[in-house]
Amino acid sequence: MILKELSVGTCSTSKKVTVKKGTPPQQEDLPDHLQELFTTSSQDLTTDQKSKLRTLLYTYSDVFAKTEFDLGNFSHVEHEIDTGDARPIQLRMRRTPACFVQEEEAHLKKMLDAGVIQPSTSEWASAPVLIRRKDGGYAGA
Repeated sequence: MILKELSVGTCSTSKKVTVKKGTPPQQEDLPDHLQELFTTSSQDLTTDQKSKLRTLLYTYSDVFAKTEFDLGNFSHVEHEIDTGDARPIQLRMRRTPACFVQEEEAHLKKMLDAGVIQPSTSEWASAPVLIRRKDGGYAGA
């Protein structure tokens, strides 16, 4: 229920984005990290659709991740979680099967080096849990 005269948001005008017309980029013009995306995404497209997809990928190539850990950075907002009087809960450490220890350590080191995770001694810290994907890679949780 929204009360009368309660502000739930603000509206503002958006910046108009225009794309310069010109010769459409060739597949060779696409950055390396988008070549495979274009190839797999354009298999069932017409020539015109492929051209539009290539132009779209080329125009917005800066918003696509270049590596697995290229997550971007947004530092304009600082978040804070008010936990009140709550105390952190204690969880037992999860044991990693011996056959996965080296893989897990390597993946955690990659994430640490990329700045995705950071060491912490906080009472609220918890051990990372890596989940194996169908493709053999890992998803961090």
